[in-house]
Amino acid sequence: MARAGKIARRTFMIGTGLIAGGFAVGYYFYRQPWDNPLEAEDGEYAFNPYVKIAADNTVTVIVPRAEMGQGVTTTLTAMVAEELDVDLAAIKVEHGPESAFYYNSVVAGDLVPAAFFNHSTIVEAARTAFEATGRTIGLQITGGSTSTRDAFEKMRMAGAVARAVLVKAAANRLGVPESALVTAG
Repeated sequence: MARAGKIARRTFMIGTGLIAGGFAVGYYFYRQPWDNPLEAEDGEYAFNPYVKIAADNTVTVIVPRAEMGQGVTTTLTAMVAEELDVDLAAIKVEHGPESAFYYNSVVAGDLVPAAFFNHSTIVEAARTAFEATGRTIGLQITGGSTSTRDAFEKMRMAGAVARAVLVKAAANRLGVPESALVTAG
């Protein structure tokens, strides 16, 4: 019976340290937040990477997925409009710039060769790993019917956060509590 060669303790410790260090550095870069990729022009404020509002009240929604006839521009804009309490017809739409911020985690997770309804521990761990990889490399992609699934929470949060900031600013300016204000149109 062939015997595996002995590995020196020092070699084992150095190898283990290098692997652990690689994971630590990778995790550090994975957790780093990105800067807002939007550049607000004069008279504009970029609330987040998805919503800009100009001094003339023009609301611009940034849609990070390509429109290829599936209605993603309307769908994602409607999510922001609903949370922001703005009429959909009053919103200007722009395509998102190239930025890792707009990565599509769902398309990466869908690369796992398992049925979408399989939520076993091993499959979910694989999906999480693929999604983390998609985030790390900034996989900005449209495809696989993933645009709405990926952006649902992101776009709704973008609209809700912009609305909350506007309500807070209005309450401060008017000297009234936020609960005394309502939004419409």
